[in-house]
Amino acid sequence: MRLLSTYRRSRSTIQRRFVLALPVLALAAATPAAETYPDKTWQTKSPAQVGMKADALDALAHHVGGCGCVVRHGYLVYTWGDAGKRGDVASACKPVYVHLLIEAIEEGRIKSLRDPVSSVEPRLKTLNPNLNHKDRDIQWWHLANQISCYGVRER
Repeated sequence: MRLLSTYRRSRSTIQRRFVLALPVLALAAATPAAETYPDKTWQTKSPAQVGMKADALDALAHHVGGCGCVVRHGYLVYTWGDAGKRGDVASACKPVYVHLLIEAIEEGRIKSLRDPVSSVEPRLKTLNPNLNHKDRDIQWWHLANQISCYGVRER
């Protein structure tokens, strides 16, 4: 039950961010412009040149935080943060992974969050013999919470 309430909170956060992005999308010009595609570098235009409002994009960047960009008709229109800095998006993917996991349980593809992942991916049973096959015990809830330690050299 705790997983479902966490999933609902995560889904609610995604919905709020999507609702915030809707006004930005609505500010875009209704008439399509000729599109361009990036080469080695992006061609840029101002928000006004593509029918968007800079203050709405400022609000989006402030709410979302981190770094990001807005592309409209193939032009780089707005950026914030340091796009050259490597970021960790793993936690941003958790709601998607959990949604798919819950769907798999509801459809009967997985019986329980406590089932071993190796029942679906049997190669986990034979990996890392020098670490006593540590990955054979990974359960679905480990993956949903990103605590499986898959890919690390210790248990």
